[in-house]
Amino acid sequence: MDLVSNCKVSGATDLASNGQGASDCSNVKVEGESIDPYRSDAMVRCPCGSSSETESVIKCQDPSCHVWQHMSCVVFPEKPGEEDPENFYCELCRLSRADPFWVSVRHPLQPVKMVTTNIPVDGTNPVQSVERTFQLTRADRDLLLKQEFDLQAWCMLLSDEVSFRMHWPQHADLQVNGSVVRAINRPGSQLLGANGRDDGPIITFFVKDGINKISLTGCDARIFCLGVRIVKKAQCSTGS
Repeated sequence: MDLVSNCKVSGATDLASNGQGASDCSNVKVEGESIDPYRSDAMVRCPCGSSSETESVIKCQDPSCHVWQHMSCVVFPEKPGEEDPENFYCELCRLSRADPFWVSVRHPLQPVKMVTTNIPVDGTNPVQSVERTFQLTRADRDLLLKQEFDLQAWCMLLSDEVSFRMHWPQHADLQVNGSVVRAINRPGSQLLGANGRDDGPIITFFVKDGINKISLTGCDARIFCLGVRIVKKAQCSTGS
């Protein structure tokens, strides 16, 4: 029995248990078309940080998710003219399926895209980085004092062929409030294989009430996004 499908957490939505939506041409809107303003559940939430609807967008296929994203930010065809993905999921829906041991409760930092800050002249991988602040309320901190809750930093390769996994850039340097946090358990220069997956480090002990700062730097030509979530331990059953 698949471990993911058996994980349930009371009081939290387990998106991993939902079926995958069928693909059709209605999940892509071309440039110039606006999202129906009478649909209160429709929204643009893109890792680029812009909510603009002035370019082509694509909708997450999860039936409980109503998020649209800019195609230029999240779809990376290997060849010009290649068809759009048949099954597209936003980062948060991918994340909910990526880790059978934790379930998302809240996202103090929504997915944010890393940007290239330096392109070496010697042809080596460019340097990418992102730095953001996120806020933890007193209620968040009280929740994190409970044994079954924690705060997790996570990262995802936007163009990953393995959709439902965490994936950190090469030579990842993660810092929370100035403290270095180990992001990966593999050599920094080693690529993550098709059968491998990275973890999301727990950063509960590095944060405080109020405003916190997180930064990530990596040397990688691929495009990644970073986020922070409050998680609860999944109650997993291994029986059939």
